[in-house]
Amino acid sequence: MRDLTGVRHGDLHDAMSGATMGRGRGRSRAARSALPQGRFGNLFDDLPAFSPPTTFLERLAIMMSSENQLTGTTGDSATPAGYTIFGQFVTHDLTFDTTPLAQQRADQPAANNYRTPRLDLDSIYKPSPRLTQPPPCDPATGKMEVNTRLVNGKQIEDVPRDAQGQAIIGDIRNDENVLVSQLHLAFLKLHNVFVDDIIANGIDGRQATPKEAYCKARQRCQWHFQWLVVHDYLPRIVGKPMVKSILGTAGGGTPTFDLRLYKPPCPRHPMMPVEFSAAAFRFGHSMIRSFYVVNPGGDDIPVFPSQAGDGFHLGGSRPLLDRLVVKWARFFDDLEPGTTIRRNVARKIDPNLSQMLRTLPPSALLGNTPAVVSLALRDLRRGVNLKLPSGQAVARKVHERTGPFERLSKQDLGLSAIDWQGEAPLWFYILKEAQKCGGGEHLGPVGGRIVGEVILGLLKYDPTSYLRAKPAFRPGVSTVGGLLQLAGVA
Repeated sequence: MRDLTGVRHGDLHDAMSGATMGRGRGRSRAARSALPQGRFGNLFDDLPAFSPPTTFLERLAIMMSSENQLTGTTGDSATPAGYTIFGQFVTHDLTFDTTPLAQQRADQPAANNYRTPRLDLDSIYKPSPRLTQPPPCDPATGKMEVNTRLVNGKQIEDVPRDAQGQAIIGDIRNDENVLVSQLHLAFLKLHNVFVDDIIANGIDGRQATPKEAYCKARQRCQWHFQWLVVHDYLPRIVGKPMVKSILGTAGGGTPTFDLRLYKPPCPRHPMMPVEFSAAAFRFGHSMIRSFYVVNPGGDDIPVFPSQAGDGFHLGGSRPLLDRLVVKWARFFDDLEPGTTIRRNVARKIDPNLSQMLRTLPPSALLGNTPAVVSLALRDLRRGVNLKLPSGQAVARKVHERTGPFERLSKQDLGLSAIDWQGEAPLWFYILKEAQKCGGGEHLGPVGGRIVGEVILGLLKYDPTSYLRAKPAFRPGVSTVGGLLQLAGVA
């Protein structure tokens, strides 16, 4: 369909991303681009798969319920809860495996990762395997589309949606809950703020075209996002010392990288390590609360729908309700400083998951049938299906490659409480390590090293990242909260 400018609706996206959508018989396929779809691989090819009995995984999943105190008492962390949501957004930007859980025993290096292995905001700018069209933008202005409607006399802004209320965005997982969908909305609005600035001030002393404004705004959004991941998010989750041990600065401000674990065979097209995607970066599941305070009324709102079936919950895949519009000052402590409003903080990083995550609703299961509804059991089974090595085996290998650190003993892991004397799943080991070595505030030496190296390594291997293209770049904001203010949503 063409508008009055003579430009087809998707051309602006296609020109910028190289993306085209397969069409035919109503089915869509993954976007094609200059960068091939990332593949999953291993950091530790020489380690054997950890294959415990299914009964052990089931007992461990029950043990990881926060109702059960065998793994220690979970408390509040010092981390504002907004970083849990930001971490979910980062995860969706890096990995998307559409393989059903029951089929994940296939050779994982051959599996498609339908997100590019870059921090490039492709969940904002590129089509997903589930979309038949790119995320909508206006070719006459270069701006991303925002859904605006009047509800109970209030103007509500939301991500674009179709007639059935389904989000038209690059990654449907960003509509899993109203918190991450509104963070997605914030990046759409940030893009539009940058477009306005570029149109107003021009490029190199001349008026920018809509296409040029789109391109420049997209790059600004990507670089702001990357800078905040490196300087705000990573130090909180892996600790500042770990970041400094991996990322340094040479003469002239050139970044240096000390990567001991993440050395992809083809740096131009780096693979996504399953030790990262299926274990280490799933630490965020332990930080999720069952309830959050979102609206000005201060009500505790459940993450998932109750059995009563009312609409007062944070589940997504529906148009935003006016009473669920996020007040971001409740999620980031640098917003509205000095106020006495009740703020949400993340749960500590440890093996105790929120009770709400024991039974996931159908909307969170991405169509897996038969469904495993316990998030802990899903994560544990995924690690086995993807043939991950044990936590102890990975710890020994990290110890060899990076130098000495304190490794967890069998007593530290506490698995004797369920009559298990063997080794531990990697995901559980990383959570337990964070509890013991990081006080639940950040990851320990194994989990932190994997997460830090993969994220920073992806920026190293991406020639378009700010660390490669313009390492002196500074965004003008220093926190995610500041970014939300710049986008006009906080």
